[in-house]
Amino acid sequence: MDLKNVQTPGRGLSPRPDPYAFAQEALRMDIENFVQHAAGPGPVLFERGVLDALCGLDRVTPLNESESGTWLSKYQYFPNVFVLPPRKAIYGNDTERDHTFERAESVNTIAQEWYRRCGYQVL
Repeated sequence: MDLKNVQTPGRGLSPRPDPYAFAQEALRMDIENFVQHAAGPGPVLFERGVLDALCGLDRVTPLNESESGTWLSKYQYFPNVFVLPPRKAIYGNDTERDHTFERAESVNTIAQEWYRRCGYQVL
């Protein structure tokens, strides 16, 4: 997978980019973030990370066990994943978040299933 030539929305992707290009760019950015912070001293909390990007990529182009195993062994997180569900009371739409609240709930469910599939304990 070539992650070098994918552009971010601020650099030229359409407001609703191709799902594969979006997943690749998310993965590239999350790997960069992981490398930058994970080796530092003390705990680090990631709001989103390589796991989430791989979930998105898998939804667009399913990863085989070998591919996902390679990614998951290279970018390991603490085995417990904290998940906060979407809250209707504070959920809002704007120019960047145009999904419905129901879609946010669906994404939350998909992510939790993915974390479990990858061997993480969801808290």
